[in-house]
Amino acid sequence: MSDYNITLEKLKQYLSVVHSRDDQFIESLIQVAIEDVQNCIDRRFDDPTTWGNIALVDPSNNIPAPLEAAVKMVVDDLYHNRSTQFDKSLFDNKTFTRLFSPYRKMGV
Repeated sequence: MSDYNITLEKLKQYLSVVHSRDDQFIESLIQVAIEDVQNCIDRRFDDPTTWGNIALVDPSNNIPAPLEAAVKMVVDDLYHNRSTQFDKSLFDNKTFTRLFSPYRKMGV
């Protein structure tokens, strides 16, 4: 699976992580987050048959900025909230939803 130019370095900067102890963990979270966002929009980033016969990935292997931001938010949540969240009230993140909503497959 491609990382869509969402690199470990970009994520470490986003997470304000300066050490390398969690590099492997963060890299695994990138893949989980990419899959999660694709599931949320019910589309594959690189499959042109799911987005009006064009892929969401540009020639430089980048996805649209709102989707990249959504991936980063998922990684951030998974990184900083590693334990279960059952003891907390869970709410939908409206920013996350707004980022991926324009790309969501809406079928009848």
